[in-house]
Amino acid sequence: SGVTNCAKFNRLGCSSVDFSCGECQDGWVGESGSHNSYCTKYSIQTSSSNRKNVCNSDSDCDTLQICNKNTHSCQTPSKKCPNSCSFRGNCTFAHSSSGRSLKECNVFDPDCLAVCECSIGFAGSSCSLTVEQLQVKMAQR
Repeated sequence: SGVTNCAKFNRLGCSSVDFSCGECQDGWVGESGSHNSYCTKYSIQTSSSNRKNVCNSDSDCDTLQICNKNTHSCQTPSKKCPNSCSFRGNCTFAHSSSGRSLKECNVFDPDCLAVCECSIGFAGSSCSLTVEQLQVKMAQR
């Protein structure tokens, strides 16, 4: 997979997508499939209502939220693009059926996708290929 520490994301290793972790570990929830986004501990019980939305750690937040250590606020994690678009593009959000651009896309929203918009000269779902490499792969099919 190229990623050596998927455990820090609470994910399994992946053998199908380079530089990506696999599914969430048992007892954890998050984006399905191969991603490098965090999975959150799933619990039937929710923490006591955090009306002030102030936190110092994830345990201060409601179930399925994480603590933003910079703002000390509880947030639902956003979906992430594969391999951070290989640092060759920008991660954008789109509605899964209309393709309409979205400002936000949390990991539990089935109607949105995190999509790489590759820089000129790069292609593929994670912008990991040059345009020439993609053309060669497509010709081999």
